[in-house]
Amino acid sequence: MNKILNIIFIMSVTLSACAQSSQLETDLLIPIEFQTHVGYINNKNEIVIKPQFDEAGFFYDGLAKIKKDGKWGLLNINGNTNYFSFEILDDFSEGYAIAKTKDGVGFIDKNGKIVINGYQSAKSFVNGIACVQTAKGWTYITTENKLLFSKFYTDCFPFYEGIAVVKIDVPNNSPLYGVIDKTGKYILEPKYVFMNDYFSEGLNYLRLSYDSNIEENGYGDVKGEIKIGLDATDSKPFYKGYSYLGYGPYHDMFWYILKKNGEFLKNEMPEIFNLDYFTDDITVYQIKKDNKIKEGYIDYKGKVVVEAIYDKAAPIEYGIGRLYINGEQVAYCDLSGKLTYVKDVFKGE
Repeated sequence: MNKILNIIFIMSVTLSACAQSSQLETDLLIPIEFQTHVGYINNKNEIVIKPQFDEAGFFYDGLAKIKKDGKWGLLNINGNTNYFSFEILDDFSEGYAIAKTKDGVGFIDKNGKIVINGYQSAKSFVNGIACVQTAKGWTYITTENKLLFSKFYTDCFPFYEGIAVVKIDVPNNSPLYGVIDKTGKYILEPKYVFMNDYFSEGLNYLRLSYDSNIEENGYGDVKGEIKIGLDATDSKPFYKGYSYLGYGPYHDMFWYILKKNGEFLKNEMPEIFNLDYFTDDITVYQIKKDNKIKEGYIDYKGKVVVEAIYDKAAPIEYGIGRLYINGEQVAYCDLSGKLTYVKDVFKGE
């Protein structure tokens, strides 16, 4: 459940010509779905843009992606829309958005102009560098579409604080993970069978072998020195000094919460089937009930904020979570778990 952007997207997009620019500029606009169409409300639950789009997303870099009548487009803070012939469109990041056309995957600027194209897949720009997939494999480019260096990988992940995690294939063996700097030089050789996508608070979960002992696995620093020895099946990056650890088989794991000092904050939580990385104080978690996956929100200390009774809980954006049942949005919530129901917003409509 990694929330780092890839060309496989969860699509949600919308906006409208009846928007007032003052509201668009000063209020957080929340995409909200009503009777199969998406519009926008402000933080007072006032309808700013009536539902009229097939899909719509939050504003990023002053623009929101929208889809109407099968066409993807962009909406600005003045309520103006432009539609293009994109097969897929993602949110903006650092002035660029991933777009897919008949010629491949690339990036558009804020005018909707294709400025980078021809790749098989891509991930959003982070600190001026993006991961792209070519026929040779994954690599890194700049905003000028220049290779950062001429090395290719099975997969690669964004640079944070000058380092990035990469993945390589090994013949007749499991893929291995390593860590590189911006010249492509390994600062941790690709010898790990598991790592998280990035270092967080100076640590990453480094697993040397699925058969190794506890001293060889655990949270380690960029030098590869293990600081907290653990032998978990799965792990999440630290967030505000807390991390989640999964033990047991992947289809039936039980989870613990670990503090950065090595102390376990919370004992076994068997009700959790899986959960997303934390990029805010709460994140999506899943339970498995009657062989069905249900989703809700949990905070980084293990408190359930919204009970997992929904078919889908969207990733948190701007401190807002959106909740769905049978493919339709039924509510949204804030970081405290306060729910606002769609039927109440559109009461009388």
